[in-house]
Amino acid sequence: MSVAISAFAIAEMDNPDGVNLENNEEYQQLLIEREQLMIKEDSVRHLLSDTRAEMRNYLDTLTTAPSRQYIDSCSSRIVKLEEEIFTITAAQGVVASRINDIELDALQDQFTKSIFSRLDSGSTDAKDVAEDVSAEGETTIAEDNAIGEETTETAEEVEESEETTSEVEEVYATDDRIVEEQGDSAESTSAPRRNIIDNECFVNALAHKDLLDLRAAQHAEAEVGALCDEYVKYYELLNDIDTEYNNATEQISADSIYGVYAATLGTLDSLNAEISHKWNQVIDTKYYAYGYVLEKKRNMELLAELDSDFTSMLQQCAANDNMYASNGVMRYAIGRPAIVDFEHAMASSLGITEACDSIGEVSCTMSLPTYQMSPVALPEHRLFLDYADITFGRTNYYNDANPLPTLKVYERGTIYHILLGVFKSRQPMTLFKGVQPLYIERDSRGMNHYYAGGFATLEEAEMAQRMLRDKGFKAPEICVWMDGMMTNLTADSGMSANEEEATEAKRYMLRIAEADMTDEIRQYISEQYPDKMTTLTSDGIIIGSFDGHDEVTRLFIVLGDEYGVDSEILEVEIN
Repeated sequence: MSVAISAFAIAEMDNPDGVNLENNEEYQQLLIEREQLMIKEDSVRHLLSDTRAEMRNYLDTLTTAPSRQYIDSCSSRIVKLEEEIFTITAAQGVVASRINDIELDALQDQFTKSIFSRLDSGSTDAKDVAEDVSAEGETTIAEDNAIGEETTETAEEVEESEETTSEVEEVYATDDRIVEEQGDSAESTSAPRRNIIDNECFVNALAHKDLLDLRAAQHAEAEVGALCDEYVKYYELLNDIDTEYNNATEQISADSIYGVYAATLGTLDSLNAEISHKWNQVIDTKYYAYGYVLEKKRNMELLAELDSDFTSMLQQCAANDNMYASNGVMRYAIGRPAIVDFEHAMASSLGITEACDSIGEVSCTMSLPTYQMSPVALPEHRLFLDYADITFGRTNYYNDANPLPTLKVYERGTIYHILLGVFKSRQPMTLFKGVQPLYIERDSRGMNHYYAGGFATLEEAEMAQRMLRDKGFKAPEICVWMDGMMTNLTADSGMSANEEEATEAKRYMLRIAEADMTDEIRQYISEQYPDKMTTLTSDGIIIGSFDGHDEVTRLFIVLGDEYGVDSEILEVEIN
């Protein structure tokens, strides 16, 4: 059996509206809120862009020393706007997360219903199978128990329905009251029956309740066979689901399939428990009833064979316990042939010819489920964590068009990041020397934490930490998130060594490639920064030093915007 899960899943994932969320008030309100946040973010970003352009225009047209008050005012506005964008982005994340949760729940529910409806369209449950077997006459409950052909009702059901004598004979009701109603008890019980327990030796030997229990065991035996077939079909379905889960490439689709995986596994567990319970009742009832009849018949040889056959069957089942997916299916597949063989031997020994022939036919055509199925268990929940090594690129890689992303905290799994610094206000990207990927997180105190990279193991994080130190970062710290909880593995306690206070006692230089130092740039620097030295080194030309970060940033912006030159801001520690 094969179920095309992938096509269904992909279709649903590409069209979340297809899950009929139009009447979900919370979902519709979240969509409105998401749209409002997008509009608000666009507005704030326009203000931020205008403010930066205003400050750049001021610097470009400046003929005297810049006004510190004006620069501080613009910088303050920029920081506030960036913080507002950060707040909006955080709110968007909360809204998006809730939207995804609602869609995922709806998708998973519809996905589960679709898969199980497909399964149901190709099979029936245990009750339907048992009813079909009886109604169509292909194989009766008696034949399913290797005893006869016709469907057997309990005496209690016959009493309640007050059927006629001919109807009673068709269902082989055999309690004492019905035998009397048939008018000729001796003829009724002495006539050979294809169902072994409808014959005289069983009807006369067993008490009324024991006979009813034996009939119930026959009915349960037919149900167990149908349940085993159902188990095998769900097991095949689970194999298909397992393949789809392993091939999933996105968290949302993997989580949806994982929910179906768990539901299907739960169905298998329930079926296994039901099969085991009913089959144990069949074994106990038949062993007791057959032994009781043989004792009354004084047939010690057949009684010894009963003990031997059942003991051998139980030992074989015990030897296979917990080796396969279902103990219930295994015990049925091993036990059913043993019961049929003994019933055939018993019918032959007791001279019940019609029952012997009927059981022989069943033995030749009996179909048993494959029980050697590998054990199954819910797999480890797949996590799609964003692991990424640290690289160095352009210092303006993160900008208005490509804003610095917020650090993502995963509810499950383990990931390591490198903490580069903690600051009271958001910092220009030039401070981080082109590190990629870079993330920001704002804590409850309003401090801005900057993290780099994402690593699966501590060893990888330690290698990245050493590389960052070699690149001039003073105190990179390793932090680990385990199921959403963060631990700073480097810092012992209190404030980190790379808090903003540790960065204040610094001077700055600017480095450009020697080939980029044109006469036009030399003239601009000599006019605008007459006190700054230009020094040729093996790594390029160094300009500076500068007392403050704002001053060197202005030159950095001019060189990039006006002359198209990539430059790098260097930090110089003051001893």
